[in-house]
Amino acid sequence: MAASGSKQGLRVFRILLGVVGSVAIISCRGERNPSPKADAHSTTKSGGGPSVDATISGIHVASQYGLGGERPPLTALDKEAATKAIELWCPTRVGESLFVCEVQPQPAGGFREVDWSKLRKTLYEMRDAVASVGLEQITDADKLNGLEWKGRLQLEGKVVRARCLMPTWPQKEPDKAWREWQNEFAVSFADCERRNGAWNVEVHSAVWPTLIVKYEKIVPADIPD
Repeated sequence: MAASGSKQGLRVFRILLGVVGSVAIISCRGERNPSPKADAHSTTKSGGGPSVDATISGIHVASQYGLGGERPPLTALDKEAATKAIELWCPTRVGESLFVCEVQPQPAGGFREVDWSKLRKTLYEMRDAVASVGLEQITDADKLNGLEWKGRLQLEGKVVRARCLMPTWPQKEPDKAWREWQNEFAVSFADCERRNGAWNVEVHSAVWPTLIVKYEKIVPADIPD
């Protein structure tokens, strides 16, 4: 029994910390909004009721595991935050793969200082892509200041590979082939908050966590073999 509990605890700890290349995200789940009824995007428990995951624009969305080893149901605002983040990731699905094209500015020395005239584009291919939702606790003062939802979504794949399409830094030439597949690799995270009915979303590279990056839509014809 103790060994089983240790294994479960290790699994929960690994999931909470994230995967290689990502920033550790340990969420405090505070007071939640009432759980919505399951909608057309949702999967429900066998007995019906609130869903613990959903599919939005072809991406599986799920709340992060709690300390008890279970995922809380997604709320309407969780799904709304996921929709906003996914819109900025600009995903393209081809067969069983999901592609996102990340546009990174060159760091300019200071914290979060960047040079958008020097860009690096990296294409990621993911299989079994998941956007996990982690909440930050909202205090009474936050609520009085108009904060309604705050959290982070992390985009990762069960397997992921990358290819640099347009380099200026740190390498000078584009990749001539795809890099090797990596297991359970985080590609990006989005910091989201809703205040007084308006959303603010910043997307970051999981490889360069301090960089606020952009994503551009890539059409299937432009995806290299």
